[in-house]
Amino acid sequence: LGGETFSAEEALKYGLVDAVVDSGAAVIEAKAYAARVATRGPAAVEISKLMIAVANGEDNGSAVEALGSILAAKT
Repeated sequence: LGGETFSAEEALKYGLVDAVVDSGAAVIEAKAYAARVATRGPAAVEISKLMIAVANGEDNGSAVEALGSILAAKT
């Protein structure tokens, strides 16, 4: 927010990124991460997407309604 520049290692330390990889390995690591996400249940992925949407300022009411639908479908 303040326009400061910092290294990848500092971003990791501050919790701004989940991992730092060697130069040239980003695509391989991103695909591996996507594969791990894909192994989780679709409801977990959908709930994560809803949480991101709410954090980005999208309509909370719609997100809560969608979350209720996901959870109701699982019961």
